[in-house]
Amino acid sequence: STWEYSSNTGKAYLLNSAIIVMADYIEEVDSLNINTVYDEAVELHTEIEISQLASNSKEYQQLVQKTISKFQLITHMVNSVGLFSTNEDVSEIPSNSLRFILLPAYLGDISLKLTTGVRDERRGIAETAEIYYKDFLQRCLDYNIGDFDLPVREDESKAATLQQLQQTKIDKVQEYKESKIREDKLDNLKDKIKRCGRGSVDEEVIREYYLTVINKWIVESLKSLKDIYLELGILAHMRSMDDSSTTTVARQPAAPRGMTPAPPLLILTKDALQKEVFGLGYPSVPTMTLDEFYNQQVAKGLLPDPETVRQQLGTQTGRDITAEREDSKVGEEERVDDPEQLMKLRDWDEFKDDNRRGSGNTINRS
Repeated sequence: STWEYSSNTGKAYLLNSAIIVMADYIEEVDSLNINTVYDEAVELHTEIEISQLASNSKEYQQLVQKTISKFQLITHMVNSVGLFSTNEDVSEIPSNSLRFILLPAYLGDISLKLTTGVRDERRGIAETAEIYYKDFLQRCLDYNIGDFDLPVREDESKAATLQQLQQTKIDKVQEYKESKIREDKLDNLKDKIKRCGRGSVDEEVIREYYLTVINKWIVESLKSLKDIYLELGILAHMRSMDDSSTTTVARQPAAPRGMTPAPPLLILTKDALQKEVFGLGYPSVPTMTLDEFYNQQVAKGLLPDPETVRQQLGTQTGRDITAEREDSKVGEEERVDDPEQLMKLRDWDEFKDDNRRGSGNTINRS
């Protein structure tokens, strides 16, 4: 039984450039050392994990494709020498060959790092990663490595019960504790291998190290499969929403004759910045600023243009000022021409000067 993912699986999603690079490698398989190529592939995987590049950048995606090609080459080399068989047990596999069981797990992890701008292609990428992860997990079960059940796709429409949610929380806490213990164990085994050197280290240490790494990837693969099933469910839902939206638009009845159709939904914003914020919905709602809306109404003749408004305001303001001046002038003339009124006002001013406000109210004073 060999691991031929690209040829035996129609769902596998491989970029043309990656296939071309792999073809160039395969011509040199006989002259390559399988351990050397494996170490190079793992180093590339580590470089991707610690990379600071944007995941959708050209350089990052080229590195991902190169790493995929490396691991595909290792898979071809493993198949060519027949290292594994399904009728074996893990105890029959040489210690230095255990790490090659990890090949589909690495391929699944790296495949998920491919990015495209097309939703259907993303579905193909996710399904390819699912194939790799399930193949790795099935190999582990065949060799009696780990105790687990292969996850299956579930109906996302079914809501989880309270008991299931509580159990999920307990499982996550337990997984976290086990992962910490596993990481500490791996660090100790790495230190032993580095101190002794790979050539002189005890075989049992190497065997324990690789079995621990395999168990770590089992946990990671199970978690990744759950994430993949969730993503596939979301992609399927989005596709159904697109189909239903297209059908609704196509079947939308026309407005009855003689009836004015309702105006489209429109969001008015104070400025361009608010327009950018409120216009980000999916599907986006038509959005325009107050200035854009005013200019549109002026163009339709529903509102006066700014110049006309300024002229009207200027005329009205001039009239108001003239009227105010006339009223003021009339008041001044009345005050000057009415001696009796002037006398009353002067007497009142003198009274206020001599009598402070409230000085006559002595009823409640002690």
